[in-house]
Amino acid sequence: VQSVALVTYDDLSIGKFEHFFEVQGIVEAKNNVMIVAEMPALIEKIHVTEGQYVKKGTLLVSLDNQTILNQIDELNTKLKLATFVFEKQSNLRAENIGSELDYETALNNKESLESALATAQSQLDKTRITAPYDGIVDDIFPREGELAGPQSPMIRFVSLGNVTINVDIPESYLTQIKKGDEVEVSFPNLGITHRSIIEQRGSFIQPLNRTF
Repeated sequence: VQSVALVTYDDLSIGKFEHFFEVQGIVEAKNNVMIVAEMPALIEKIHVTEGQYVKKGTLLVSLDNQTILNQIDELNTKLKLATFVFEKQSNLRAENIGSELDYETALNNKESLESALATAQSQLDKTRITAPYDGIVDDIFPREGELAGPQSPMIRFVSLGNVTINVDIPESYLTQIKKGDEVEVSFPNLGITHRSIIEQRGSFIQPLNRTF
């Protein structure tokens, strides 16, 4: 019996021809920061662990603040007296009693203490280090009891909500790829496929591997 080849056919139609090629890229997080203390102080408590996902504003690290609290208490006591003296001088000035020098001195003393109190309160706020945005605590470098400061990174904090993918493309495609072209991004290990567009295309050809 002679076998018959099976043939299928379809009607011709006009349509858009899309050509794809596959390349590998590197995912980079735009929000990848090193968190440091703005002033030197002992680390009292680390409230998070490596790999933990936290929301914006979550307390990450508490620094020792007892010295600042004592300073605030002292300033509040002095300000209370300075306010009382200023009010007395204001009343005397309203009745044309007392010198202008005494009034200005009382006012200046009160405002100076208010400014010092605001500065101390700002320093107190800096002893509570919080998450700048939603993200992951990627690395924790110091331990509780160690000294923190502006020169010593404490936490590497990463947000995966805003990432880019950088890809090296062979120079033969330089004239074919444009900003705005559609791409399909695939993460095989995660089982994720995502449609996106090219946000930026370089024009410089790397001399070592002839890519852009």
